Amino acid sequence: MTPRKVARVIPAESARYWSLELGERGLHHFRFPTYDVAIGVAVATAPAFEALAPGVGLTAAMMAHMSPYMGSYTGVCWWHRAFDLVALPPEDWSAETARAYGREVVSELQEEGYSLLDILDLFVATQAELAKRIDVVAMAQARAVFSEPPGAEQPGS
Repeated sequence: MTPRKVARVIPAESARYWSLELGERGLHHFRFPTYDVAIGVAVATAPAFEALAPGVGLTAAMMAHMSPYMGSYTGVCWWHRAFDLVALPPEDWSAETARAYGREVVSELQEEGYSLLDILDLFVATQAELAKRIDVVAMAQARAVFSEPPGAEQPGS
């Protein structure tokens, strides 16, 4: 992680950006990446997350094992005002490239003192926002105009 020479300007009114207050670490800003990158990271990491047993709480060991995948979400959305990540996202997404990239992101975060819980918080914030922005079914439903079904009354009654 490298300090920026000039603070990044975050647009005040843009659906592409969001922020997360991370306790003592302060405000973190994120930016939705391009659609191909967002879908790439989601598809590449899905098998790892699907392999987690449903209904089983995350243990520290499981979180550590999943941290590279969590790091890949954080990395592609990172838009901190004061710090850039050194790790660069892969050109082609696969489980292997997502894991390698995420591992680099997590290593940078650890070097700066981020805990496993901090990394989990960053992941939760970025994964939820990515999912919301690529869910075309939800977008279509929000755009659709629904009318009430016709009443039980028949004409002429």
